Amino acid sequence: MIIDFSQSIEELSFSADLKHINLYVDELAHKGEATLQSSGSTGKPKSITFTANQVKASVERTMKALGVEGGSAALVLPPETTGGRMLLYRALLYKMRLHIYKPSIVFNDMAPVDLISVTPAQWQSNKSFLSKCAKVLIGGGVLDEGGVFPEHVFHSYGMTETLSNVALMQPAKERVFKALAGVRFSLSEQNTLVIHDRVLGINGLVTNDVVELIDEHRFVFVRRADKVINSGGVKIHIKDWYDAWNDLSDIEVQLVGMADKQFGEVPVLLVLETSDVFKVQKNIKQLPKHWHPKRLFVVSQWAYTTSGKPKIFLYPEDISELASLIIDLKK
Repeated sequence: MIIDFSQSIEELSFSADLKHINLYVDELAHKGEATLQSSGSTGKPKSITFTANQVKASVERTMKALGVEGGSAALVLPPETTGGRMLLYRALLYKMRLHIYKPSIVFNDMAPVDLISVTPAQWQSNKSFLSKCAKVLIGGGVLDEGGVFPEHVFHSYGMTETLSNVALMQPAKERVFKALAGVRFSLSEQNTLVIHDRVLGINGLVTNDVVELIDEHRFVFVRRADKVINSGGVKIHIKDWYDAWNDLSDIEVQLVGMADKQFGEVPVLLVLETSDVFKVQKNIKQLPKHWHPKRLFVVSQWAYTTSGKPKIFLYPEDISELASLIIDLKK
């Protein structure tokens, strides 16, 4: 499906399949606002409403930084998400031809475009196709540290609270995020990033991301400070996961994150050798699909930090020390 935004909005016709797109366009064009649902980067998910002027300012500075002035775009993210909605608004405000596809990890029968926004998992699964697009914007997760990226690929840093991007990185050149126009950064007492955005009127937004601050316009992402696993842009709040698990089972488990080339991070589950592993696997199937751990590690003891706190992220050396059996749950 294609929407040609070079036409006036009044001349556009939306099929029943694009009813939600029509609502988002109408909200911005006629109500002068946009309401987005946060994914929980800085707290519990919530609805946030921005003015049309704020949306326009955010769109313009991102497009300027990418060097995109128009042409064609592809929507392969759910339009309900911030990444999908902002791609829609970029196409709308820059009068682009927008190709709309059903969100999927693997792309089929798609034509190269001037601009496309994807998750880390979509990048990993479609490198050949995405190499033919003029500009690729990756958001919603952590990139593979050893990955090779062409110069037309950008990694974005932002969240719903900042109306999408406040910084961009070109991983082909360096793994440093650089502030967009009107943005500067500082650090909290916990070494987490604090965002100041003159354009959007944001002053002192404290994030949950631990960073290495180079100066007020550049930083290197280190890790999340809170108990959240960001798997391909889907944020799994560990407390919420445990609440659901405890309603299903009385078997004690430990949920942790692990680095993954396709999704950036994935949830994995530790279970003691003395537990009923078969029952654990049955209980997992009752959880929401996006909460399913990708692997099950049978261990003799839980994973703790040197200060005695439960770990929320595992490294390869942790696994070799802990796991006596690894069960792959991806299939």
